[in-house]
Amino acid sequence: MARFSVLANAVYANGDRQIASTAVPTNLAFVTVYVDVTDIAVAGGKNSGVRILLEFSLDGGTNWGLPFVGELRGGQPGGPGGPPSPPFISSIGIQIPDPLNANRRVRGTITVFGGPFRMSAEAEFVTYP
Repeated sequence: MARFSVLANAVYANGDRQIASTAVPTNLAFVTVYVDVTDIAVAGGKNSGVRILLEFSLDGGTNWGLPFVGELRGGQPGGPGGPPSPPFISSIGIQIPDPLNANRRVRGTITVFGGPFRMSAEAEFVTYP
């Protein structure tokens, strides 16, 4: 399935940005959020980053499951031969149970800390990671 935008490419100050409640298509079991962290990696430093909270519902949004929280921090990326060429894309994903349930939804929060910095985020539903 194609990726869709959950946070437009812009400069964001510290604080929370909501990922709206979104229906999960049947037969798809995972959602992955991809974050362009190029500005965080290059200019943000190790005390900058984003925290992503994702949670799911099996009943159309009446009740929400335990949240999954992941954190992406800044700092110059490294590796053999030096840092890779931008863009730097990181991802966080969760499995969503009951793939035949048409009432599933996912929502979340992206929290910026150590900003401001430029970033964007997209999401994608898939059968398997």
